Amino acid sequence: MTIANGTYFHIGFALFSDSYSGTFTPDSNTGDITISFNAIQKTAQEISASNMNIPMDATGRRVEATITTGDGELSYYVSNGTDVIDIDRDTGAITVKGVESATVVIEASETEEYRRTTKNIRVTIEETSAPSSDDGGEVNVREDKQNGNFAAGGLDNSAS
Repeated sequence: MTIANGTYFHIGFALFSDSYSGTFTPDSNTGDITISFNAIQKTAQEISASNMNIPMDATGRRVEATITTGDGELSYYVSNGTDVIDIDRDTGAITVKGVESATVVIEASETEEYRRTTKNIRVTIEETSAPSSDDGGEVNVREDKQNGNFAAGGLDNSAS
């Protein structure tokens, strides 16, 4: 490969997301090339988010994450447990699919000053328990004859 004198080049290394740039300066007498580098060290971003426990019947839940250091854009994906939840890549909205745990990866995108950063959280979907009458209350069970389903509700703990 031939590179002209004074040509600007850029080399990106995956290690620590550092970038190096410099200029080729060929020595006209020997044909040797001198490469000088200027290292640009990007700072790691910090993501704040916690593990979550969600009842199976919950709706409208989303991963609550913020960038406490940095200015990247957040995105979300499930790395383990796609049979348990789906997640909206842009909003972190969760769709429950089953009972178990899933790993959600939260990513802050690389910017001019900050390198790409990820944080993993565990989202555990818990079975929803039926109402009980532990305190002597009544549980009303209604039959939906049209669909063949039963629904429990109307817990009344006022009985003596």
